Amino acid sequence: MMADVIAGLTARDDRAACALADQIVAQSWQTDVWYDCIEEFAKLLSHPKSLVRNRALSLLAANARWDAQHRLDAILPSIAVS
Repeated sequence: MMADVIAGLTARDDRAACALADQIVAQSWQTDVWYDCIEEFAKLLSHPKSLVRNRALSLLAANARWDAQHRLDAILPSIAVS
């Protein structure tokens, strides 16, 4: 299932990929159902396509509220600001 989600988030069809990301973000504001996928979302930060990297940031931000285990602490330093 996660492979399908990642494929959807990185699809060539940007509208469909953005719609999927928006759906996950909306769900993430309500529940922690996507929190276990945080490392997979973080891997998208190194994707060559900037739209995919932006989606990854949105997904990580939406799941930050559930991060009682501080898993984002290991991810945030890898985000370069240029």
